Amino acid sequence: MSESPSIAAHPLRTWFEPGRRPQQDRVQVADQPGLARKTAIWRPRDDSPTAEKRLFAEASLWAQLEHPNIPPLYSITRDSEGLRVATRWIDGRPWSEGLAQSGSADLVEQVEVLREVCRAVEHAHLRGVAHRDIKPSNVMLGAEEEVFLVGWSAARDLNDTTSTPAGTPAYVAPEVARGDAGDASSDIYLLGGVLYRLLTGAPPHGDTHGDKAMAHARSRALPRFADDLPAPLADCARRALDPLPSRRHPSAAAFRAELEAWLAARPLEALLSGIGDQIAELKASLRDAEANDAKPREVFYATRTMCLQAATLDGDPEPALAMLHNACALYFEHALANGRASDAQTALEAIPPR
Repeated sequence: MSESPSIAAHPLRTWFEPGRRPQQDRVQVADQPGLARKTAIWRPRDDSPTAEKRLFAEASLWAQLEHPNIPPLYSITRDSEGLRVATRWIDGRPWSEGLAQSGSADLVEQVEVLREVCRAVEHAHLRGVAHRDIKPSNVMLGAEEEVFLVGWSAARDLNDTTSTPAGTPAYVAPEVARGDAGDASSDIYLLGGVLYRLLTGAPPHGDTHGDKAMAHARSRALPRFADDLPAPLADCARRALDPLPSRRHPSAAAFRAELEAWLAARPLEALLSGIGDQIAELKASLRDAEANDAKPREVFYATRTMCLQAATLDGDPEPALAMLHNACALYFEHALANGRASDAQTALEAIPPR
């Protein structure tokens, strides 16, 4: 029997990849020939004991989290260069890059990404960990459409009473801006801040950094939304961004549930919009039709089919049934006026019970 290959026999070849080096820590790309994969190798940002202690604390929390939306941490070891933390290398790009490049990006697609971020936050909270720095630049989108929440350097063990405030001023929760360490409810605020960014194009405390953003956070100003934004999403963000933590969603799961309710309603909303266009076409065909014109009949039957389909989708069937009632009434009057008793009877039978 051949001997299994030894990992030690395949030392890591490491290098810095241009343009991929974070500001706070020294991260290298490592090639593991024996495993045919790339690995990210994290080093302390300098040679001080404080920097090493900080990276070790971050890695210790990160190692507790095993979830599809959190990159796995492989090992915490020491070599000739000092502390070495090995994690999955993500072949992708930060979510923030895509948002910056496409201001009119599809909202459904972006909300789907945020939904996956919520799953990572849910898992962290169940493990007693608060992320404290949720923002688009700390979300990586993999080459195979994976979504990963990264940036765990600010994470806090919720049982640690010695933690100090941390986060990004443009997104930070009011209580953190006032000096609190931040907890699970502060992460809910951050999720709301990301949703605010998707809806408005800017973070909740503006595209500013430092003192100005922190002052805005401390002001506890309520968010404002344009009237043309999706009301369910605006309401979700408004609740999550409430200055009082007790008024926010009780969990990341509750926040995610509101996103999923909006996503589930999208097919119905699109279909109802199409029915509205169809009824407008029906009115036009009735107005312009000759006595024996078949066009109104074709449009009516198409409208009826769409209404019945919409009534079977998840959500309130009443709007679709009301539109069907309207279409039936319009076609019944036209058929009756043109002596088409059979068509009039068809319209009567299609009228939904009220």
